[in-house]
Amino acid sequence: MAKKKCGICGKELGFWDNKMPLKDGVICYPCLFNKGNFYGGADQRHMNGFLNSHTAAEIKELMDNPVKLEIIKRKVAPVNHHHCKPIAQCALCGQDIYKDDAPLEFKDSAYICLDCAAKYRATKAYNWASEHTIENFKESINQKIDFNDINFKNAHNAHKELKEIEQEKAKKKCNICGKELGFWSIEHPIKDGIICDSCFEKGSFYKDTDPKKIRKFLQTKTAIEIQKLINNPEELQNIKKKVAPKKHSFPPITKCALCGQDIYRSDAYLKLKDSSYICANCKKKYNFTSISKSIDWASEHTIDDLKEYLDQGKDFSDIELEIEQQRQKRSAEKEQEKAKKQAEKEKRKQEQAAIKAESVCYGAYYFNIKKRKIYSNTVFHGIEFFVNADEIVSYRVNEKGHDKNKHHVFTRAAVGAIIAGPAGAVIAGTTGGKINEYIDELGVIINLADGSNFEVSLLNAKNNKADGFFVRHAYSELNHVIAILDGWKATKKAVEDTKDNTDAPAEIRRYKQLMDDGIITQEEFEAKKKQLLGL
Repeated sequence: MAKKKCGICGKELGFWDNKMPLKDGVICYPCLFNKGNFYGGADQRHMNGFLNSHTAAEIKELMDNPVKLEIIKRKVAPVNHHHCKPIAQCALCGQDIYKDDAPLEFKDSAYICLDCAAKYRATKAYNWASEHTIENFKESINQKIDFNDINFKNAHNAHKELKEIEQEKAKKKCNICGKELGFWSIEHPIKDGIICDSCFEKGSFYKDTDPKKIRKFLQTKTAIEIQKLINNPEELQNIKKKVAPKKHSFPPITKCALCGQDIYRSDAYLKLKDSSYICANCKKKYNFTSISKSIDWASEHTIDDLKEYLDQGKDFSDIELEIEQQRQKRSAEKEQEKAKKQAEKEKRKQEQAAIKAESVCYGAYYFNIKKRKIYSNTVFHGIEFFVNADEIVSYRVNEKGHDKNKHHVFTRAAVGAIIAGPAGAVIAGTTGGKINEYIDELGVIINLADGSNFEVSLLNAKNNKADGFFVRHAYSELNHVIAILDGWKATKKAVEDTKDNTDAPAEIRRYKQLMDDGIITQEEFEAKKKQLLGL
């Protein structure tokens, strides 16, 4: 299909190209419609049958002879006009002309059919025919005038006239601002000239008015009078209400709380917090220029708040200035708060870095051995103080595991030096020297004086062999943790013993006084004295 060519112009036609079959090939749509105009004034179904029965050479011959083509179209594929009557007859050949034939109509209401128009090359002479009679057309035929030349001359003359009009219009100036107006510039006529669209918009003449009435009003005023109205908005507003009031299809929704003017739903009003309304004129008068800021302020204030500002000689520009100052103040406060938080963050960061440097980490906890403190490493707050060593009452090892071999006999001695040191002694007391084949959990549960506890988890994963690297490492850390806890406990006891020894003389004196008072006997005093002195 892609190799087919048009039998007239030779153009290659693809699969999706529009084409009409002929007797010995195909014809493309450009040749069919643009060059031949086979369907103009013809019945489509009959014309299709005619084309299918003729060769490309015959079709090309008809395209070169428009008169013969029109005769054949009328003969083999006449248009069906059952539903309408002819509007006239051709002034040259007498053929019936119907409304949908697009005939050529002359100034004296005479018509010629499309066949005659094509015969004399006048198919595009519509503008010329509207200015001439049928007699002028017949004279042109007798003089053998080519209507293609006439169409060209008409177009040239029209362009020339348009250019002259543009040049004439370019000389016009706005009577208010003096601006030169080009051909395409928008202008508004007044009594003694014109005004440009910029000056017209400056006065807002169409706002809240009937456009037709305001245009008539402007045509009765001079440039000087209009300039005065533009410079005096209040007077202009009163005149607009008087001579060109805007028509409203619906009744007003309320009245302006300041001037009492009716407010309609389509107006650009401002609604306050107490459901009071301000009209567009009062908005403009008191400088409610920013739409978003005006709406935000009005939603938080009442009409009494606004009147209080107006009584002080202020308008919304002053209110905006106060709002901006408050915004800047809040912004400065936020910046200070931000800087403060950043400083605290940096300080905390340094403190945490110092804690890390002074402490050793096991699980999720940092042990500061010198300061006798434990810190927790939290997700959201980092390293935080958790507990003092003095709050620790006791600890126990948490070990959980399992065996895969039912006949497993795996003693701690077989593991070697996995649990050497204090951890071995603690665990051996609870397990009888046996160890699971796999260790799942390992840690130290530390009990505090307030009855609570927490766990320092050193291993929490399944299928770790008891003699594997991870278990060995976990037991090594366990030894270190227990050594720290035992060291803190021993230090605490030594301090308590020292404190007790320091207080022994005072206690002996107190018991001596009790003996002197006869409350206790000499034997009881001596026994207590030996106890306090550790004898």
